[in-house]
Amino acid sequence: MSKLGKKMLAGLSEVLSNIDTLIERQRFLESNLPNCPECGSIQSHLLRLNAPAIWVCRKCKHKFTLEPNAEDFNTAQHINTLQDK
Repeated sequence: MSKLGKKMLAGLSEVLSNIDTLIERQRFLESNLPNCPECGSIQSHLLRLNAPAIWVCRKCKHKFTLEPNAEDFNTAQHINTLQDK
């Protein structure tokens, strides 16, 4: 195999590994949906998968960030309110 072929194969392997990591992250986030810090609703929807995760409440439309913590997902110190523009 040529040097170019080996580089392409290595790059593809890295891309596939990153995709697997994102899929695992999405599954973790969606299995630990946070309550809305504004209204307390359980109807949170994940808007952005990359860190920090951005959520929106389907009930009151409040946007917030919450980065998961495996020990306690709803820890208040992880919640930051985003300004709606």
